[in-house]
Amino acid sequence: MKNILLLLTGLLLFGCQNIGSENVLVLENMEISIDTLYTSSTRFYVAGKIKNNDSEKVYAPWYIEAMFYSDSTFSTTFGGSYERMNYPLEPNVEAYWEITHSSDAIIESEYPHFAIKDLRAYVNE
Repeated sequence: MKNILLLLTGLLLFGCQNIGSENVLVLENMEISIDTLYTSSTRFYVAGKIKNNDSEKVYAPWYIEAMFYSDSTFSTTFGGSYERMNYPLEPNVEAYWEITHSSDAIIESEYPHFAIKDLRAYVNE
């Protein structure tokens, strides 16, 4: 019963995030790069830069999200996380970003070759 409650709580929390949601406006003209990718005993960490290559300003809030996987085969997912950006991003301006992800279901340090996929920037519609 406890496992079912934990699963339902996780699904509810996951549903409150926009990971993979189609009800967002994906910012297509953003150039996203990854500079850092590592794991600790309690979390996965990924960071990089994002540049607004559009002619329009992106107004706050906007988001960067990614799905986390056990390795580059993308056959086992640990879920997704996002970072809310509380500042506007002008055209041709670059910013730094970071996303962390953790799960009570795994020991993150056991997955040193974790990978991310579906990295995107978006605004809520």
